[in-house]
Amino acid sequence: MDEQLMREYLAQRKKDAASKKIANRFTATAAVASITGDIISSAQSWKTAKSNYKNLRQSADIVRQESREEAARIRLEADKFAKNQMMDFISSGVTGEGTPTLLTKETYALGEKEAASVIAAGERQALELDRAAKQAKSQGKAAIISSVFSSVETGATAGAKMFG
Repeated sequence: MDEQLMREYLAQRKKDAASKKIANRFTATAAVASITGDIISSAQSWKTAKSNYKNLRQSADIVRQESREEAARIRLEADKFAKNQMMDFISSGVTGEGTPTLLTKETYALGEKEAASVIAAGERQALELDRAAKQAKSQGKAAIISSVFSSVETGATAGAKMFG
């Protein structure tokens, strides 16, 4: 009877070992699939973050350029208007000294003030885009770091299940 119990015990141990071997293979396969998914996901997140960063930086550069161009246009219009003012004064017989000179200087000053305002507004908008670009890049880096830790955790958990 002891021999019969021993045989049953050994047969059961073989079955348990075979079941554990199958479970270990499944655990290893699931861990590899999970790690691969994490790596692919983080690579895609990084690619998207880099693309967003590049697009936002380009937008910031465009905003800066457009505001400088608009400021140049405003200065040019102010210059034309001031020259036309002076010509109108002279053609009507008023000398170009005194009040006409003060008015044209004020026209130049107002044009410069408006141009500076346009540039400042463009720079504020560009800085916001620069901040958004940096944030997008940081989020991409965070996704990669998170993926690495997740993969390590998945591997460690699978190893503990298989060998623990």
